[in-house]
Amino acid sequence: MYFIRPWLYIGKVRETGDHSLMSAYKISAILQLAYPAQHPDIKSLYINVDDGVPLSSTALQQGIQFAREQKANDCTLVIGCGAGISRSVTFTMAVLHEEEGISLLEAYEQIAAIHPEARPHYELIKSLGAYYNDHASTKALLSRIWLLDTPDE
Repeated sequence: MYFIRPWLYIGKVRETGDHSLMSAYKISAILQLAYPAQHPDIKSLYINVDDGVPLSSTALQQGIQFAREQKANDCTLVIGCGAGISRSVTFTMAVLHEEEGISLLEAYEQIAAIHPEARPHYELIKSLGAYYNDHASTKALLSRIWLLDTPDE
């Protein structure tokens, strides 16, 4: 698992399913995007998100709201997906953007400094740009993450 903030981690599906690991990290909430993670003493939300498929604004809003509520309740949250490199990073970027008022690019760069394998899928980045109506950030992120020159949209 990757420590992003004192209240926030990024994890893999096998980690979020491991109750002893969740206890060791004092995780009290899980946002799982690949497969449900159920533990009797941990609040969880499962949102079925396919990697490489555009995210709906409803899924993004639901995940962001859950994460922000957990922080407000002084919970330690892990956001997990299959490998912990794309879907979970995408949602973590959005949460940091909303909680801390930093840009999506800055959120990504802070995550990548801790988690060098972080690489949200192209379609997920485009979904963030559409959700925030911020195509300049989308272009900067795609250029940084995927090393692409993107046309103006």
